[in-house]
Amino acid sequence: MTLEAAGSARGTKNEGYCVGVVGASSLLGKELVAVLKEREFPVSRLLEIEAGLDAALEPELPIIDLDKAEPVGSSRPFNPEVRGDELDIAFVAVRPDPLPAFFRPQSSRPPLIIDLDRSLAALGQAVPRIARLDQEALSSGGLSGEPTSAMVASAHPATIVLSSLLLRLASQVEITTAVAQIFSPASQLGVRAIDELQRQTVNLLSFQKIPRAIFGFQLAFNLLPRLTGSGSEGLSCLENRLRGELEKYLAGRVPLPALKLFQAPVFYSLAASLYVET
Repeated sequence: MTLEAAGSARGTKNEGYCVGVVGASSLLGKELVAVLKEREFPVSRLLEIEAGLDAALEPELPIIDLDKAEPVGSSRPFNPEVRGDELDIAFVAVRPDPLPAFFRPQSSRPPLIIDLDRSLAALGQAVPRIARLDQEALSSGGLSGEPTSAMVASAHPATIVLSSLLLRLASQVEITTAVAQIFSPASQLGVRAIDELQRQTVNLLSFQKIPRAIFGFQLAFNLLPRLTGSGSEGLSCLENRLRGELEKYLAGRVPLPALKLFQAPVFYSLAASLYVET
């Protein structure tokens, strides 16, 4: 779903939309705020809502009006029971914990929720959306239409890359087999993983013992097909999530690729390798 489609889904507002960004201090949240401003999305009020799992790693923040750079109302931490009646659109960059009241079905006027992290349990059965590919499919009659739910799930970047390559290639030739490898960055496992990769790199270059709590092995200058530290569950869940997203999104339009996920020794960049037989 494009930003323009997200806005039109809530109707036309001359004064703009009240937009909330859950997890605005995360890397994804900061990028989203930058894109909203860069594309001049019609925002009357932009609210930063810090209620994510990584909140314990950073100072507690209030709801901030990002345009005015001052607390909205009082300078208290985010209240998970606050009503979302004023919000038109809520972007989720980090899973809110506890869940705000306006994310629950009993909310009188829930906002349009766009889950960029695909972390909300309520979206477990949702078909992921890929804006540009969805627009192409709609124009050719390949999709039944826009989702009617008040929640929209954004596909993982790896799903976007593989789906884009496979569907566009399949429009030219018949695909018989596909095999994909995804090389995941440390940031996928959170800020502690980024910190451990940094310390592993520094310690190796100074001939000191390296920390292994997250990865279980040496990741710096290495490539790991599996983890044994506390990040092992996160990597396994991500691999299962990618398989599920590809199965739901491709929906038989092309053969489902055999997929393997690797932990790469990079902080943020994601890479993909795709082998295709036609």
